[in-house]
Amino acid sequence: MNLEELFEKYKEISLNIMKTLDNDLVEQLDSKFEERKGILKQIILRNENKEVLKELYEKYGLFKVDEEMNEKFKYAMDNVKSEMAKVQKRKEANRLYNNVNARAVYFSKKI
Repeated sequence: MNLEELFEKYKEISLNIMKTLDNDLVEQLDSKFEERKGILKQIILRNENKEVLKELYEKYGLFKVDEEMNEKFKYAMDNVKSEMAKVQKRKEANRLYNNVNARAVYFSKKI
């Protein structure tokens, strides 16, 4: 695979990662990131001039793609964090409610 084909593949994988994030298929992200990492390794192993790499990176619009993917990833992470906080609050509320109910039964038996 030549250098331009590697950059095309990199862009394709990055776009697939964004679609996966949009479709909320988080379990598929690991394999896609591994595939993307492999492409990056192949690019690095070529020992090309940095200017050539930068030129190809700009040619394929990868700055914008990577930036957009980063934003989507941050948004997905924020959603996961907020869902986790909601679950934690529910658990705490359940625990407190159960404690109150247990005390109420104890008090009613004693009085």
